[in-house]
Amino acid sequence: MFLISLRVKTSAHQSVGDSYDNALVERTNNAYKTELVYRHELFETVEEFEFATFQWVDWYNNWRLHQALDYKAPSQVEKNTTATNKKKKKTVY
Repeated sequence: MFLISLRVKTSAHQSVGDSYDNALVERTNNAYKTELVYRHELFETVEEFEFATFQWVDWYNNWRLHQALDYKAPSQVEKNTTATNKKKKKTVY
């Protein structure tokens, strides 16, 4: 209600199809807040918060074990897929 009183749009007030209405974005934002923001003591500086955010995003995008990827890190799956595709291209004449 505080944001509404300041006339700031919230996800409930966006039109259908906006990224704010996207379940994946909502889930990622929830994970970010739960795993980094709410578990951490107050950050001393904005730079410290930005660096922690950078580290979390790097971990989330590259190193977390993902159920849909058979509990492998996305970076490892991408590396394996790229290597497999390169081998296929070499064998095709």
